[in-house]
Amino acid sequence: MLFCLLVIGTNLVLFAPFLSSQFVANFSKTISLWFQNFEFNASIYYIVRWIGYKIVGWNIIAKAGKILPLVAISFIAIFSLARRNYYPKVLIESMLFAITSYLFLSTTVHPWYLTIPLALSCFTHFKYLWVWSLTVIFSYFAYSNPEFKENLSLVALEYLIVIVFFVYEFFFSAFKNGLQQTKKN
Repeated sequence: MLFCLLVIGTNLVLFAPFLSSQFVANFSKTISLWFQNFEFNASIYYIVRWIGYKIVGWNIIAKAGKILPLVAISFIAIFSLARRNYYPKVLIESMLFAITSYLFLSTTVHPWYLTIPLALSCFTHFKYLWVWSLTVIFSYFAYSNPEFKENLSLVALEYLIVIVFFVYEFFFSAFKNGLQQTKKN
């Protein structure tokens, strides 16, 4: 809790000179525009969008773009507050999972967005980001098309591989940690 208060306090002090009602309004518009207008190499959002087309018959980015960031913030809060982040290993894993959840829920994921989580993964035993950094290349197929149209089959393949690897690693890690706890007792 002390760490969270320290981070919040530091950010408030550092951003205080820039804070104004105009800054907050412009920043909010930018975030809203980003989540409600742009689509590229998304995972969960593309599934939500497809469901929206089936149910209401049009692209629901305006509504989904308001809800998905709140879900991402919820996951980030869980990783920030519910884990024992005073251990460096746990803190780095929490940071990795927080940014991963944000990227899985984002409407736009450019390949270079993976640089920070990829760097974090180097300090953990999780390697799904290494796999993702290889499969994200599929997203560049959109640039080969004059209409800049994504091949959703390639996007699906990218995320299918990443999510299967992530789930395997996550549950294998939990199973392995459970075995280690059993041996200690």
